[in-house]
Amino acid sequence: MLLSTFAAAVFLTPAPKNVPFRCRATLPAAWRRLSRWIDEQIENRLANPIEHVDMLQVLLDSRRDLIAELAILIAGGYETVVASVSWTLALLGTNPEALQRLIDEVDTLGGAAPQYADLNRLAWVKACFDEGQRLQGHPFHPRIALQDDVIDGY
Repeated sequence: MLLSTFAAAVFLTPAPKNVPFRCRATLPAAWRRLSRWIDEQIENRLANPIEHVDMLQVLLDSRRDLIAELAILIAGGYETVVASVSWTLALLGTNPEALQRLIDEVDTLGGAAPQYADLNRLAWVKACFDEGQRLQGHPFHPRIALQDDVIDGY
C-alpha cells in the first residue's frame, strides 16, 4: 500500500505489478524465517562491532550512507516540486483566464486523478507549469540579453 501511494503521488503512475512481497502477512514462512535471521545478524553486529571489515560491515556502512543520500534526494526533490508548483499557482492566480482554462482541461479527466498517461491530454497544464518555470528563473541560471531590444517602448 505504501509503495502504491508513493508511486501514485510521485510518479503519477501505479506501482509496478512485479514488486514481490507487498505485505509481510503474505510472505511465505521460509522468507519470514530468513528475514528474521538477517535482522538478527544485523542487530547482533550493530550491538557487537568487530575490529576488521567484512562484507556485512561494508553493507552496513553503505546502508547508513544510502539512507543519508536518499533522504537528501527526497528532500531536494520535494523542495523543488513544492517551489515549482507554488510559483506556477501564484502566477495562475494573477491570470484568471489561464487558470480557468487549466481547470477546464483537468475537468476533462472526469474527476479521475491525473496519471502520467494523461500528460498528452493535459497540454495546457504542462504549458502553464513550463511557463511558471521559465518565469521563475534561478539566480544560478541568469538570463542575459545578447543584444539590445525594445519591447513596448522599454
